This record gives sequence, C-alpha cells and structure tokens, in this order.
Amino acid sequence: RIAHIFNVMGLVELERNDFDVAMDYMQQALRIQKLHLAPNEINLDVSQTLVNIGSVYYKERNNLQKIQAKKDSYKSFIESGMLKKIAFAHRERGEYIMAMHFYDEVLQLLKNSGGSKSVK
Repeated sequence: RIAHIFNVMGLVELERNDFDVAMDYMQQALRIQKLHLAPNEINLDVSQTLVNIGSVYYKERNNLQKIQAKKDSYKSFIESGMLKKIAFAHRERGEYIMAMHFYDEVLQLLKNSGGSKSVK
C-alpha cells in the first residue's frame, strides 16, 4: 500500500528531525487515503496518518523559531482545521491527553484571534 509506505517514510524523516519532508510524505499519504473514502467516513488508516501529522506538528512546534520563520505555511496549516482533525484522531484512538493538548491549542488560537476569525 503506497499510503502506508509514505507514512513510514514520513516517520523516518521525523526521526531525523526533517519536519518539512516528513510532513510532505504524510500529506501525500493522507491525499491517497482520502481518495478512497466517502465524505465524513472514519477510517483507521486516516486516523493514524492524522496522528502522525500531529506528531510532526508537535515536534516541530517545540522549535518555535522554525515555525515563526514559516508563518504563511503555519497559518494555512491552522486555518485548514488540521489541529481539530488531529485532536479528533487522537480522541478516536483513546489518546485523550494528546487530544486535549491539540484542542487546547485550538482554543488558544481562537482566544488570541479575538474569536473574530474562524479556526475550523
């Protein structure tokens, strides 16, 4: 399965702290997986990919300078609703503490934006 291979490659790049390449591989995996799903269908492979994307984000966000230097891509990542999707995937897997971390981040973003902009 091609999507699985992309996920594994992304995890390897994550271990090397190459966040951009890891994210690219995982987003490719997610695109392939979504091609075979009905709208709003819950799938364990998609959930795992979202958790992996969350792992990249989580590791990368600890390197704040890198994210701030890439403000446009960070902004589009946030506005895509990815944080809520990652939180949902963690919740579905029973990883409630990680889910709460991501939901808390969504809440902080809403508070910081004054609630005027919608974070999906």
